[in-house]
Amino acid sequence: MIYYTYMNDYFLSLAGELLSKYKRVNSFTPHTLSVGRYHEEALKSTLRLFLPTRFSIKTGFVHIPQTGVTSKQCDLIIIDENEPNSYFFQDGEFVIVHPEAVVCVIEVKTNITKEEFGKIHKAAKALSDVRKKKRGQLKGCLYLAFGYTSTLKGKDERLGSWYRDLPKINDEEYDLADYPMEIVSLEGGLGVLQLAPGDDPNWGMRKIYKEGGDTPEWRLALFLMAVRTLTEMRDGRTEFSNVEWGVSFEGAKLSTNRFRAGEGLVNKPYKG
Repeated sequence: MIYYTYMNDYFLSLAGELLSKYKRVNSFTPHTLSVGRYHEEALKSTLRLFLPTRFSIKTGFVHIPQTGVTSKQCDLIIIDENEPNSYFFQDGEFVIVHPEAVVCVIEVKTNITKEEFGKIHKAAKALSDVRKKKRGQLKGCLYLAFGYTSTLKGKDERLGSWYRDLPKINDEEYDLADYPMEIVSLEGGLGVLQLAPGDDPNWGMRKIYKEGGDTPEWRLALFLMAVRTLTEMRDGRTEFSNVEWGVSFEGAKLSTNRFRAGEGLVNKPYKG
């Protein structure tokens, strides 16, 4: 318990520092492209503060040599440098990397609109398709989305409408990697969404929330802890199996509502 309390405080302090930078920059310039690039750099700098040197943070593409399939460009790629033959190409921070070396891919958005929300899920599915082109089980190559704010307002029914308008994923072809592992918006009604695996009707994206209300710092700290957990999973565990890092965080609760692409809000009773 002492360890978890310490880590909660640590990630909350990191979150506070990043948010201070975000607010200072936004108060000076409305230049969307420049601010967006800085947002990526600010998050990258924060991640480097706690990731072991074994893991690097780059930008570029994921490539599978057996098939010639290459992903779309990724904002941030967390790479396990202990993997042999990690890189096909490397020039400074730009890389073309083997999927076996990828812990996760992070998409960074200044503002998650409904359109950007659709792009996030499309990119997650595309990265999943790249994974499936590689025979055998991969250790990582999972997709997370990070937004500073979102246009979503209202209750779960509104978020359900966003999911309902996404292309449906056929249940028979369902794969956990077809969805983002986590979507976080520091401000706005989107909050923290995390993939909850399980047999039908249990699987779907579910909200993590704090009773009494959360803060941007709390949401960001939760995201940072999720990234750290994915790096720790490189040793021994190869597949995402639960959301225990989320619900072990300070005051965190897991919603029973699930959201699925093409279906929206799923209100079937959860069988935990």
